[in-house]
Amino acid sequence: MLGAALEYGKATGDWTWWQRLLDFVLVDHRVDLSPPRFRFFSLAYEETGPKNLVRVLYADYDQDNEKYAEAREVAAISAWGEAALDLDCRYSSAVVLEDPEVAQLLASGCWPGFRRPGSG
Repeated sequence: MLGAALEYGKATGDWTWWQRLLDFVLVDHRVDLSPPRFRFFSLAYEETGPKNLVRVLYADYDQDNEKYAEAREVAAISAWGEAALDLDCRYSSAVVLEDPEVAQLLASGCWPGFRRPGSG
């Protein structure tokens, strides 16, 4: 709609429609973000995009640091650097995972290019 309003304004010189849409989007529906909501949006942004290293912390990782699964794409890390994503599925998190095979499957995302740690 803003694109159409912009073209209409350019063609006719009447910017009323453009201004009303702009006010509706930016002014009438403005939301002040509280720190928790801002933190949520920041975390969502950090999790977007391709990742070449994924770690899944699961079960009682706090007590046993062997309770994690990892998948990495070595060639992509070498070429572009590490873009990691850590998924927290420990007992204290909102989503809890106990099965190590499911954790590894989640980490690898069923992507054939990913390798388990120590597999090359």
